[in-house]
Amino acid sequence: MERHRRRSQAVTIRRGIVRFLEHQPTERSPHRQPIAANPFGVEWEWRLGNLRAFYDVLEAEGEVRVERAGYKEGNDLYVRGEKIDLRSEE
Repeated sequence: MERHRRRSQAVTIRRGIVRFLEHQPTERSPHRQPIAANPFGVEWEWRLGNLRAFYDVLEAEGEVRVERAGYKEGNDLYVRGEKIDLRSEE
């Protein structure tokens, strides 16, 4: 069941990235926000329900680079099954 859930979340994130980040990835919205210092070293967070993607925009290359994706349960963020504290930097 857990494997199916992870695969389903990955598909949802991939589809959402194409739909929501392909155009104007640096435009603020309730789902796209700049993010403070974080362990991933990225500038943006994208939210889709309980799913999260953390990304940078390489404007010179016209590219969005997603560095990490995960999900939230309550106030806890999980990436690849590991609980992550966003308040700390690596």
